Amino acid sequence: MVRKKKVPETITVTPTKEVTVNATSLPTRAVTSSYGIQYQFNGDRSVNESCGYPDTITINDYFNTYGRNDIAKRIVEANPDYTWMLKPDITSKMDSSTTKFDRAVKSVFKKNKVYDYLRKLDVLSGIGRFAILVVGVNDNRPLEKPIGKATEITYLQPYGEDKVTISKVEDDPTSPRYGLPVIYSVTRNSNITQSSTVGTTNANAAISTVKVHYTRVIHVADECLDSDLFGYPRLEPVYNLLMNIQKLTGGSAEMFWRGGFPGVVYEVDPEARIPEDKRNEIQTAAEDFTHRFNRTIVTEGMKVRSLEQDLADPRSAFDINISLIASTTKIPQRLLIGSEQGKLASQQDGVTWYNRCELRRQDQGEERILRPFINKLMSIGILPQVDDYYVIWPEYETSTDQEKAEVFLKVTTGLNQYAQAKAIVPSLPIRFFLKYNLGISDDEIKVYEKMAGDISKNEVATQQVPIQEEVAED
Repeated sequence: MVRKKKVPETITVTPTKEVTVNATSLPTRAVTSSYGIQYQFNGDRSVNESCGYPDTITINDYFNTYGRNDIAKRIVEANPDYTWMLKPDITSKMDSSTTKFDRAVKSVFKKNKVYDYLRKLDVLSGIGRFAILVVGVNDNRPLEKPIGKATEITYLQPYGEDKVTISKVEDDPTSPRYGLPVIYSVTRNSNITQSSTVGTTNANAAISTVKVHYTRVIHVADECLDSDLFGYPRLEPVYNLLMNIQKLTGGSAEMFWRGGFPGVVYEVDPEARIPEDKRNEIQTAAEDFTHRFNRTIVTEGMKVRSLEQDLADPRSAFDINISLIASTTKIPQRLLIGSEQGKLASQQDGVTWYNRCELRRQDQGEERILRPFINKLMSIGILPQVDDYYVIWPEYETSTDQEKAEVFLKVTTGLNQYAQAKAIVPSLPIRFFLKYNLGISDDEIKVYEKMAGDISKNEVATQQVPIQEEVAED
């Protein structure tokens, strides 16, 4: 028999004045093309088909995987969690004074739980290709009209791509917003009542679609390459690996369930004559033995033989897949699975992870989410206008308790030596001595300074050489 070869189809791109984003599907590359589909043997074998992987992945697939797969949930939330775990200080002056702008920012953010909503927006933007935050204000205008001057935020509501369609884009080539969204269509549930099924809404709940003008929206996309509007879902490059782990965990659970009690064989004596009623009794006893875990069974004219167990250890296959996921997502294994096996790895690449988080909260958290939100509030009068402002992120705490103790001991020993050296060279800077004479790194000195800052003034006074005062003199 001659098999028809599967040939990847070609893609034809036709420019259009209006972009409609289907809420149930993902980019053209994943829906109408062979993107992500691998063939072997001149098209005779589809790797996806052989391995049970889908050729296309819909936005609902991503949301369902996020909602029901533990590792998928961690992949989606890891970067947002570490981006927003430490709240920045937002100020219009780089000194100790507090301005009207500073006080207004703190008040608005606290009253409206802004950071909580920004984190949700960040999470949703990574499940699909983008997410939006609808900013409700008291401007007394319909949502489909441009936002007006306002005095307060009335609500903040994030929506993922599964609830949003870009229904109109700017088609004027002379406009600076050419090709960008003008109107969003947002699908929302109203009159939601509690359902008997967890994670669902009442079937009678009204579903409505509202039009929202772009000026009322913060549009966020993550992992952008060829478009600032649409990024790549965080689960896309590891979707097949997540399916592998689902097969492994589900299959191993079934294997141990069946292997723990592999079953029995009833060998009937060919010369035995078993009455019909006795056969029924044996059948009932056999079912109880299998399903109700009765450990005894009485037979007549037959032998009962237990089948052999055949159990395999899935850990090696699981480790391979989780290692590939960690490598692809750049998330340390300990953050994915919390195991001691991943603990050592996280100690080795912990600095790299926190450096990556530092870059992300500046590039994604600040530039793409936080500043557009603050700028929008300033433009409509909810926050005072300032020429510029600063977003100061706290440093991550990367040292363990044991590492802190070792650094503290190392520096305090050095301080004793420094006190002796300073008696000979009074002008000797403490940082110079610690770094170049004792080989203590800048990071270790910073750890000590932070710990010293947490000590009470009375305890600091007992130190032979208060490092904070010396640093101030330098």
